[in-house]
Amino acid sequence: MEQPDAHLRHVQSQFLQQTNRLRGFILGLLPDRAAADDVLQKVFLIVTAKAAEFQGGTDFLAWVRTIARLKVLEQRQRRFPAAGQLTDDAWDMLAQSAHEVDDLWDARRQALEQCLGELAPRAREVVQLRYSSERLSLEEVALRMSWTVGSVKVALSRAKDVLWGCVQRQMTATEAIKE
Repeated sequence: MEQPDAHLRHVQSQFLQQTNRLRGFILGLLPDRAAADDVLQKVFLIVTAKAAEFQGGTDFLAWVRTIARLKVLEQRQRRFPAAGQLTDDAWDMLAQSAHEVDDLWDARRQALEQCLGELAPRAREVVQLRYSSERLSLEEVALRMSWTVGSVKVALSRAKDVLWGCVQRQMTATEAIKE
């Protein structure tokens, strides 16, 4: 059995790994970025406080989404007490659709990763410089690659077209396998 501190660190680590998905889920229910960030912070505090309640081997994201859903409801009731509220069934349908969107997003991300590997090396390099964690401007990419800004734009446009087509083929193939 995990020690309490180790379990807490594990739960917090899982939360951090799922932050982007959780933020997307919250934004789907509460489209105000500042309010969504407030809810996300509150959810982290609750998850930390209730870490001992999380059972390892169960669906962490489902557990944390349940907490987030309740916090979103509280936030909406505080901000719009007189507004018409969605029924519990409507909230459940919204939450379920978020699971479906996440599954689709995971499949698309996996397809994109595979398709990136199929790009020519220079095309992959220009895409990575522009869209990776560095997020270089067009001018910075051009300077780094010793190209003109126009050449960078053309290369990115062509790479996007190739990636779009590749991802679409991958997704179609995935759907065909499921059926």
